[in-house]
Amino acid sequence: MKKLSALLSGSLILLTLSISSCQDNADPVIQQGSFKFNDETLLHILDLKDHRKTDSLLSYLQSDNPVYRREAAYAFGSLQDSVAGPMLLNLLSDSEPEVKKAAAFALGQTGLNAYSQPLIVQAGKETEQALLHALLEAAGKCADQASLAALLSKDWPEAAQKGLAWSLYRAGLVGVHSPQGTETAFTLLSSPDKDARLGAAHYLYRTRGIDLSAHFENLTRHFVTSKETFVKIPLVRALGKVEQEAKTTWLKDLLNGAHDYRIKIEALRAQPDARDGAFRNAVIALLSADSPGLSQQAALFIAAQAEQFSDNELSKAARLAQNGKVKAVIYEAGLRRASLRETFNPTAVESYMSGATAYEKAAWIKALANNPANFNQVVEAVTTAEQTVVRSAAMEGMIAMRYLPDFPDKLRQGFANNIREAILTKDIGLVALAAGALQDTSLQLKEAYTDLRWLQKTLGELEIPRDVEAAIFLQQAINTLTGSNDPIPSVGYNHPPDWNRITDIPATQHAIIHTDKGQIVVTLFVEEAPASVANFMDLAEEGYFDGKYFHRVVPDFVIQGGCPRGDGYGSKDYSIRSEFSALSYGEGALGMASAGKDTEGVQWFITHSPTPHLDGRYTLFGKVIQGMEIVHMMEVGDKIQSVVIEQGMEQH
Repeated sequence: MKKLSALLSGSLILLTLSISSCQDNADPVIQQGSFKFNDETLLHILDLKDHRKTDSLLSYLQSDNPVYRREAAYAFGSLQDSVAGPMLLNLLSDSEPEVKKAAAFALGQTGLNAYSQPLIVQAGKETEQALLHALLEAAGKCADQASLAALLSKDWPEAAQKGLAWSLYRAGLVGVHSPQGTETAFTLLSSPDKDARLGAAHYLYRTRGIDLSAHFENLTRHFVTSKETFVKIPLVRALGKVEQEAKTTWLKDLLNGAHDYRIKIEALRAQPDARDGAFRNAVIALLSADSPGLSQQAALFIAAQAEQFSDNELSKAARLAQNGKVKAVIYEAGLRRASLRETFNPTAVESYMSGATAYEKAAWIKALANNPANFNQVVEAVTTAEQTVVRSAAMEGMIAMRYLPDFPDKLRQGFANNIREAILTKDIGLVALAAGALQDTSLQLKEAYTDLRWLQKTLGELEIPRDVEAAIFLQQAINTLTGSNDPIPSVGYNHPPDWNRITDIPATQHAIIHTDKGQIVVTLFVEEAPASVANFMDLAEEGYFDGKYFHRVVPDFVIQGGCPRGDGYGSKDYSIRSEFSALSYGEGALGMASAGKDTEGVQWFITHSPTPHLDGRYTLFGKVIQGMEIVHMMEVGDKIQSVVIEQGMEQH
């Protein structure tokens, strides 16, 4: 792909480092506006991080130059290595606030309880909001019940409200919470700081085990008074923790009246009572919504709650669904019901045979898998369908079919044989899916095989790093079936960055993702994720993304593309390192998909809304600056026509 150049105009002002010398005794000044790759020592620190040479990195934590201390601390935050813990604790009292922030981030990334109290103690000595936030959020990542109690016992200044909210959220993600913490979160929903309100709302949504049964009025009041969509969204989802008769009616009104499709999606996910006929009618009406994500979620709700929908309602839903892939989800629900199979099955078979695209055919073969009478057709598609996407979908369908209550006993041995045959194909998508089924001991597949040597043989023939996801699932299956505890395959160092190439990437680097629905413009965060940005640019410039698809769309979460197979299991024969940073996933964040740490390659995703549970766990390497309306309209099977690297675009 041709790289387009232009004069640089505008500037992306990031918090970066100004270096007066490459020597270790350079002036200890951290400023804004410079480019870190102009400094050879910083490049060396980044290279040590990429090579995971922690012993060499440790020395930079004691550098006379605060710039190097800061960068080394962030390096350990990406590595998530606790070996630097004692030195990072010392840096919490560094003279430079930016070094303190970096040290706090690195300590938080370890998740070790021992670091929570020191982080809280240091926060009690600070007054600047950004530093308080860094320290308190990191303390939440490391929290236990004792440190949570200590956090809540302090009288924090208003400047700490953002940090306190996100500390509660991070603690909640690791299962640490208390009634006092929940009450504090409700108080923070009224904070003058919008980021504090956002953190508090996400705490109420994401924290498992908290009791919100008495807070229906509290949640709905804050929803109504909030002017921020991104606060409203998690507040609606938090209603899933509430059991109130009035809840379903309130959620139905949202389905009928909310202006943002994401709020309606979360209303469908907030555990409404599908026995309510008015609510069911409101859901059915959404099947013809303009938003593909909303119509998809409506269909998924109907499929999940199918027992509450009458035959007539399912038939009506099937007629109203305009999108073929959405209609297929309704047929999944209908074909699970004996009373509808006679009328639904012929249409599903015809729709599968005449599907215009691989993704339509994939949706329909999964629908057919809800009727055991289609077993042979589904199995045949696993190995004979022309498109990889269809074969993988058929495999998913075959496995789902095995769980049907009326799956015939006479087909169980055939199912086990088909699982074995799928693994022996060494098709990585089929291997991963079949290995997942082998791990479910309730299916009693072990008893169907006379020996298991074929599993180990297939594992040995997979190629790492390209097939690492399939290898992980297969080893897990072997361990489950044999009772062994053999190590899970991992990816070694195999693709060092070209630092000379990275040095030439401007801080204002952009890319245009051309799709069949319009353009999406992203700015790339080369300073926070240099190797990921360079990899994305290299793939774009060689035309790698041309003609590929968005193979995964989760409404109000992500759109994901870049897979060479089109089913999510593909990659190239290399991997790059994870690059975790203190950046947070907001709306339109561009992240690297992975099968675990250091397994990133060619697949990437864009978020629909803030998704802070991904922070520090997935590489964030860019952000949408134009075309979010296109992101929101994407659906599975939409094509990436090309990705063009641009320079010099104005910021938006």
